[in-house]
Amino acid sequence: MRFRGQSSSAQVRGKDRKGVQYHALSSVEFAAIVQSLFLLSLSPESFPGARMKGILGETISGPVSVDDTVDEAARAFRCRGSPILLATRMADSCGGRERYPTDTRGASREALTSFGSRRTRGHPMNKQTYLVLAAASALPLGFLAVGLGSDATRAATQAAPAASTAPELLASPKAADVVDAADAFLATLSAEQRATAQIELKPQLAVRWTNFPGGSNVRNGVFYRDLKPEQVEAALKVAKVALGEEGFSRYQEVRAADDAFAKGRGGRGPGGPGGPDQKKADRGPDQKKAGGAAQKKGGGPGGRAMFGSANYMIAFLGKPSKTDPWILQLGGHHLAINIYYKGTTGAATPYHVAAQPTVWKDDQGKTHDPLAPMRDSLNSLLASLTPEQSTRAKLEARFNDVYVGPGKDGKFPAKSEGVPVSELSNTSKDFVRKAIAAWTGDTPQGVKYREIYEAELDKAKVAYSGTTNVGGDRGDYVRIDGPRVWIEFATQGNDHYHTIWRDRLTDYGAEFSF
Repeated sequence: MRFRGQSSSAQVRGKDRKGVQYHALSSVEFAAIVQSLFLLSLSPESFPGARMKGILGETISGPVSVDDTVDEAARAFRCRGSPILLATRMADSCGGRERYPTDTRGASREALTSFGSRRTRGHPMNKQTYLVLAAASALPLGFLAVGLGSDATRAATQAAPAASTAPELLASPKAADVVDAADAFLATLSAEQRATAQIELKPQLAVRWTNFPGGSNVRNGVFYRDLKPEQVEAALKVAKVALGEEGFSRYQEVRAADDAFAKGRGGRGPGGPGGPDQKKADRGPDQKKAGGAAQKKGGGPGGRAMFGSANYMIAFLGKPSKTDPWILQLGGHHLAINIYYKGTTGAATPYHVAAQPTVWKDDQGKTHDPLAPMRDSLNSLLASLTPEQSTRAKLEARFNDVYVGPGKDGKFPAKSEGVPVSELSNTSKDFVRKAIAAWTGDTPQGVKYREIYEAELDKAKVAYSGTTNVGGDRGDYVRIDGPRVWIEFATQGNDHYHTIWRDRLTDYGAEFSF
């Protein structure tokens, strides 16, 4: 996250005995740091295994994505005690300034430099004003102790309905058919199931999705495992009409990959954090049935309790309508599909699709490789670059996961990096097009999306991190960053991929502003 209007310069005041640089912070920056720690502490899905224990800067451990950003943030801003005492100590010791270390290496640069190594241009504050500001900024941290949910939900409470100047939505050729299929499915549910499946169209609910396993505390909707066969069939009909042939095929393949993983086929990867801990009394019957303990740190017994095609969900945000706005969500361990409808128009992003195992054989000996079009097009793209282009396209940061993932709505990098597509050969440009088609092909609106992205193709950039063998090693990462299109492919292991497609202008149909 970046703050606009701030200088990118920093004044180095000294080094600690470990060589970590210290930067001078203004009072406004301190307030920003407290807020940043609050947001970072509420990221169990985005940063697997990490936990913020205590108010500020206590132990954070476990593997985290994006080059250990959370661990870096905790080490950089390590303090003890309550926010008020912290503010008092800072104000008393240096009259509204203090020195804190910032180790802005690797991918943590985006998370830390914004708060630790930038200078604001505001006027100095006296001690009283400083304390009031710091205390107000730290106030939300009190909620951390009771574990009220994920960072995605928290961040969305700040989202507002989008302005009336929202971009024009794309025609949605199957919108009416999706409403009919949705109504037919909802008619099969009990009153209790329907209350779970159909909820309000609100930003804090729309952003409740993740790229890790977990139950109804991190996602919306009803589990397929809690439905009768005829209800599951009706739910899958909704998905098939909404996604089209190509999208529905990938949807089923990803769910099948989860079945293969649950059976122990393919490589074994991390079980993920599940979700924030909950009190037993607060857990719904679906969570208890799935093994409520799986929501606790570690992802459940053997890391497998939350896997399998039956652990996928379907939800409707708003009432399915042929005139009014609503969102269809199809979610699970490696899927987060958010399809927005408004009359005969709509939008298909954010769209997270992943797989583990990435390649496997079923009981009949058939080989499955659901993300092959995405991986192979990006592999060919990087291989087609000249040495000079490859050097310019390579990012300094390392990424073990997607950057603008769950809970990061609207948090695109302030600066576009990589080699411009306008400078690539026609062969390389064709691979960019194929990569874009691999994601946009999963929606009936794909042709229109590709027309828009094609018109802006020369303004896009291609960047990567790790090696050019996409999908080969942990940390191999590629992105396509255009005026509207945003695509990421992150290798979490040679048998574990995460990807995301976003449209900068019409995520969630531009219904909300983030």
